[in-house]
Amino acid sequence: MKAFKKFCILILLLTIAMPATAQFKKGSDLVPIWRAYKKSTSKSITDNRNSALFMGYVEGVTDALIMSDSELLGAIAESMTTAQACAIVGKYLDEHPEEWHLSGSVIVQKALRTALIKRMQDSYPLMK
Repeated sequence: MKAFKKFCILILLLTIAMPATAQFKKGSDLVPIWRAYKKSTSKSITDNRNSALFMGYVEGVTDALIMSDSELLGAIAESMTTAQACAIVGKYLDEHPEEWHLSGSVIVQKALRTALIKRMQDSYPLMK
């Protein structure tokens, strides 16, 4: 019984001590967790944690875009899965290292906007 009590206290202390933020100041903070997401089949606890952080961050920003007044971004955000959004953002990070100094949320928004514009151009060739 004492061991269980100590275990519960330890879990409580660890929970309190862990940061509970998904805020990334720059795109460069997203890069390592994007790389972890790409190899999410890894057995590494750190890679799995970073993969989950990347998915959660992209999904959170995407959800915020859906709630915003932006019809353009709302349209793309409502029509894709989290995995698709993560792939789009990750590809954008890989292709635009010069933008890693920007806010992570700005990068997510730019990646989704670029993907939607490309999809619209592919669907409606006269828009090119």
